[in-house]
Amino acid sequence: MPEIATKYSGSIEYKEDEVVCFPSGLPAFERELEFLAIELPASAPLVFLQSVQTSGLCFLALPIGGIDKDYRLAMIQEDLRSLGLAEDRQPGIGSEVRCLAIVAMMEDGS
Repeated sequence: MPEIATKYSGSIEYKEDEVVCFPSGLPAFERELEFLAIELPASAPLVFLQSVQTSGLCFLALPIGGIDKDYRLAMIQEDLRSLGLAEDRQPGIGSEVRCLAIVAMMEDGS
């Protein structure tokens, strides 16, 4: 089983099927394509989106439903296609896709 050094959890083992792939990376991090969504019970509902390639890169995220329970997903056909999802409808949050909101903070902590 592969092992990764994480920013907040030390070294952990993971299964290849646990890797979340972003075909085009994340905005401003286009070369970072693979992440692990690490959930620690003591930090719930936070999700640590840990880069597989760069151990020092980890985003804090929250499930979108915990931020906006009325959130409606709107994906363009190109994105649906790149993820192998049906192109004639929006995927179900929780049943077909997982939606996380990355938490961003100012450098001064506010």
